[in-house]
Amino acid sequence: MLTNQIKIMKTFLLGTLIVLLSLAANCQDQYVGISGGLSASNIIYSQKVDNPAEYRLGYLFKVNYEIEIFDHFYIATGATYQDKGFTNKVGGYASHIEVNSAHRYLGIPIGICFQVGGNLYCKLLIQANISLLLSKESHVRLFASNSKYEERTFYNTNSYSPVDLSINPVSRIGYKIGNRFSFFLETSFSVSVNPFLDITSNPTSSVVNNYAFGACIGFDFRI
Repeated sequence: MLTNQIKIMKTFLLGTLIVLLSLAANCQDQYVGISGGLSASNIIYSQKVDNPAEYRLGYLFKVNYEIEIFDHFYIATGATYQDKGFTNKVGGYASHIEVNSAHRYLGIPIGICFQVGGNLYCKLLIQANISLLLSKESHVRLFASNSKYEERTFYNTNSYSPVDLSINPVSRIGYKIGNRFSFFLETSFSVSVNPFLDITSNPTSSVVNNYAFGACIGFDFRI
């Protein structure tokens, strides 16, 4: 399974590079931007579970590259670094387990972008994103009835998918300063289209996908 996902990612990256090189040779304008902010992520179950997960806050950083192909239409790509995961609590008030599961991904998005407005503008993007898992860990706190607890960290959560494929709608409101620079506020949503959990060893279990909301501030400039 891992070999197939890596092949998919290599094919995606190669196709993205070929498209960008062909467009850059005949484009009107090109823009590069940097942004950073926070994301809130969780997981979706295909079946009802007794203890559904809750949101986990993490970091979100982006490098944006946009090529104008027509007036107000762009091809948008770049790179993303995003914390994903979830939190969960199992048990009662006196004795329970708290889980904070963190998964850090490096992604390559590619999509289309439409812009309206002048100096004050709005951009709408829809992107496909393929991300490679960089690190994974789960912090577990075990609470006993005597108010004492034990804390552990696990790094061998091998069940999580090493490659994440997601669809990302993005909205951006910005303000241009002169002919080259602009600042913007961006909100985004992503939902995975492949299982976040590898359940091949237990096909009867619930299929789990992840989703995340993001908010960033940043700037871009025309090159």
